[in-house]
Amino acid sequence: MFVYQWRPYDTSVVFREKEVSMNIGIIYYSQTGHTEDVARELEQVLTSQGHTVTLVKLISELTSNGMPTGKLSQVPPAQSYDLLILGSPVQAFRLALPMLNYLEAMDPLNGKPVYVYLTKQLRPFFGGKKALRQLDDGVAAKGSTVSKNAIVQWSAKDQRQQIASLLTSFTAIPTPTAFSAT
Repeated sequence: MFVYQWRPYDTSVVFREKEVSMNIGIIYYSQTGHTEDVARELEQVLTSQGHTVTLVKLISELTSNGMPTGKLSQVPPAQSYDLLILGSPVQAFRLALPMLNYLEAMDPLNGKPVYVYLTKQLRPFFGGKKALRQLDDGVAAKGSTVSKNAIVQWSAKDQRQQIASLLTSFTAIPTPTAFSAT
């Protein structure tokens, strides 16, 4: 939005750009807490930048012996967010079943920007690339594309650097802007 104020005999108008905060949804599944730790760090940094951030943890129904079934107890909506960030662990060399089920059940994204991240114990070629493809395919099936992605290998010596890199990448958000005259 441009705001113009006419001043007699003044032909110089300076427009100033103001950042507009975004409504960001971080929807994640975490079984051991690692994916949730990254989600909370993202929330903290994005909130400090003035964005509104909502964390939503996907909850899997449990079997009688307490193991996750992968079936979701609810499917949170993604439509109300300007930017959607999806986080999931890699389990059994693929995307965790609750996140796969969420991708199938979620509403259409209609071109909404989406960032994704994975947490995993083993090296990236042990399921990480396949899980990223599954996220890419799931987001594409809902009418959008993944703009940024990251993998955090929890057992790596440079784990904190991987998280820092993810935070730097994901928090450098091209935000919508408004303009006003000064």
